Amino acid sequence: MFVTGGFTRFRNRYPLFCTNTPKPVMLLKPTKTRSVITNRTNRRSNYQYIHTWPFRSKSNNYFKPSTPTSLTFYDDFPRIFFEDQTEPAELLPYLYLGNECHASSKNLLLNLGITAVLNVSQSCPNHFEDEFYYKRIPISDSKCDDITIRINEALNFIDEIKEDRNGKILVHCQAGISRSATICIAYLIKKKRIRMEEAYEFVKSRRQLISPNFNFMTQLMEFEDQIFSDNKQI
Repeated sequence: MFVTGGFTRFRNRYPLFCTNTPKPVMLLKPTKTRSVITNRTNRRSNYQYIHTWPFRSKSNNYFKPSTPTSLTFYDDFPRIFFEDQTEPAELLPYLYLGNECHASSKNLLLNLGITAVLNVSQSCPNHFEDEFYYKRIPISDSKCDDITIRINEALNFIDEIKEDRNGKILVHCQAGISRSATICIAYLIKKKRIRMEEAYEFVKSRRQLISPNFNFMTQLMEFEDQIFSDNKQI
């Protein structure tokens, strides 16, 4: 997907979302989580641009950077990782944002009153299909995927769970950082009629480690334009 104006347009419109990197940063790919924990003092700066999470996976590529151009958040990797294992973030009384770890905990879902799960990934399993409503939006966290073609499908599912089933929904991807955060930001833009920057800051205030990749951020900008353009035509 190509966005009119590209990065220059995005930077002019949302300068606070853009930072300058003084020099290129090598993205490391450690094969063991232990090496990060034990050597975090010396290696922390090397991880500040990595955008992924060491969740359970069928492969060993736990640290493969899925969105190296995304906003940074790795100021304290071990602390954030372990804190993120508690609960998903409540954005609205019926809308939660989390990760694969949250989605794999049946007791957690039941305790929160979750009745449905929106899985915004290609590989994360739907763990409890006999007990919760599920919908999968198979998007990869890359600079190429167009999430806008599936946004309305995702938002309609959230509304269906809220209005028709009077339920609560967990929106998740693998890390709960980029894809699922993008869907939640889009939902707030459309349903609450707020600007993208305000929606982003609101979600970030609830879940500080969100970091949609630049591709998704530019698509959110286009989605925002579409929503507010439609409002003017009414």
